[in-house]
Amino acid sequence: MGPMANLAGRQAGRTKALASAAKWALVRHLERRLERAKQTAGFATIGGHTVWLPGLRDGSRVIDAGANCGRFLQEISAFRAVQAVAVEPDPILAARLEDNRSRVFAVALGARDGPRAFYRSANPEASSLDVRIATAFELVNEIEVRVVGLRCLLDELEWNGADLLKLDVEGEETEILSETEGEVLQSFAQISVEFHDHLQQIAPASAIPKVLRRMAGLGFRCVPFSLPWGHHADVLFLGPAALQNKGLERRLIGIERRIDWLARVVGFPGNQRSGGPVGGEWNERCWRLVRTPCPRTGRPWLPGTQHGRGAPEARRRGPCALEIRPSLGASVAQ
Repeated sequence: MGPMANLAGRQAGRTKALASAAKWALVRHLERRLERAKQTAGFATIGGHTVWLPGLRDGSRVIDAGANCGRFLQEISAFRAVQAVAVEPDPILAARLEDNRSRVFAVALGARDGPRAFYRSANPEASSLDVRIATAFELVNEIEVRVVGLRCLLDELEWNGADLLKLDVEGEETEILSETEGEVLQSFAQISVEFHDHLQQIAPASAIPKVLRRMAGLGFRCVPFSLPWGHHADVLFLGPAALQNKGLERRLIGIERRIDWLARVVGFPGNQRSGGPVGGEWNERCWRLVRTPCPRTGRPWLPGTQHGRGAPEARRRGPCALEIRPSLGASVAQ
């Protein structure tokens, strides 16, 4: 191979690296825009679950299904004096939750009532009614737990609904939202769900579109905050009660537009988390975009600056600053 071929190879590699760096600089920029839009509209991400805080007030009813160590309810309770209910089937974690100011139900939430096997994992967040999920994170033991549906839980609480339901029950979310009666689901103003399609070999995503269509038919607005990363680990369903807020609709349109843009730039569904390649055409498009002169200043537009003014973060800190992050923005407590 001659010197000219070596030079061409080095130049091609440099161009590819610059294109990739430009792409992830744009990703960071769009993440910041999405996070600002969320905060302006009153959305906050707590422990990986996005909720609409203006929908909560003192005395609001909040159910945390899959409470684990209780972090989610602690942060919600720091924001509002809510009536908090923790649902946690692991007896060890449930006993620890008794120390909090929450009402604790040591049961598992499922689609149908009755006893079932519960598989405890070395990772407390992976204990599940599905043995595959627990085994993937090292199975510890198997115990029998009582499983209740949403209707049974509301009956025991003597509630006719709740302002917020957080649903993180390690693989049971799809069945719960598919089989629970529509009027029971409609009694919740908002439902924050972690589907587990990011564990592709264990919890495939094939059933999720059907769930989303059912929820839309019940009057819910689906906001998939984690969609740019190729999964549904952070999905918020806003019910008719929440959607009565007149300003929320306009802000949701802006948030959904930003989610769509971020998904397009990351390359979903052809990104790393969905098993496809990263780069290619989108790298080149992003590189062309950031090199495009600003019509007002005539200088190249770069994420992190206002129309090219100042040095972007990528220039100050180098390529290591462009590392992709696994979630959309930092968690916000309040």
